[in-house]
Amino acid sequence: MTAIIVDVSAAQETITPAQWKAAAADGLAGAIVNLGTGETHASPTAQLHCDGVRGAGLPVGPYHVCTPSLAEGDALREAEKFVARREKHGPFTLKSSLDVEDAEALTPDQLALWCITWGENVAGGKHLLYCNKSVCRHLGRCNTRLLLRLAALFDLWLAGDNSSTPSPSPWARPALWQTPRRRVSWTREDIDINEAPEGVAPLLAVAPASSTEDIGTLIGVLEGALGMARRLRGAR
Repeated sequence: MTAIIVDVSAAQETITPAQWKAAAADGLAGAIVNLGTGETHASPTAQLHCDGVRGAGLPVGPYHVCTPSLAEGDALREAEKFVARREKHGPFTLKSSLDVEDAEALTPDQLALWCITWGENVAGGKHLLYCNKSVCRHLGRCNTRLLLRLAALFDLWLAGDNSSTPSPSPWARPALWQTPRRRVSWTREDIDINEAPEGVAPLLAVAPASSTEDIGTLIGVLEGALGMARRLRGAR
């Protein structure tokens, strides 16, 4: 069953807690909130929106508008900044999203590698990659190895006039499709409406992978230490 998800930023600053509750009563399934752009701009309405969505009992997810460049360490710095913002405004129940608005400054391989670097440094399992059809086609022209890594790290959140995925593309179809912005009954704001054709379940976040990996590493270290102790005792 198709679920309706909205995405919000500072452009929708007047949405009130009562309106979020009205949205939930109207069948809204969740919201994705902008936490900021690049390294330096944090959204001034992130906490307001997160509190409103949670107060209405709805799932909420974070998104980051990226400003990719060829500067050394750029993707890693933006990933670290996003993670810090996510921790500040969390917890979140929907996947983290990377918003790629512009593809012109980087080649397909460069942009794909930038997105991969960002995705690999944001814990929490698979993410969403938001783009329009032009950016999706641009990414689809990167080499096969990068295509496979992109598809492994991200599901597609596609903006466009219909839900078909452009070719070439590393994704068969979008997990989330953004329809044209429009006004809805529960708010005076124009708002982006997104359709999740398979419902909310595929959009749910998982526990950050780093915690599991850290536990596994610790277990491995302890097992190695125990094995060494046994060998030392046996040698005596």
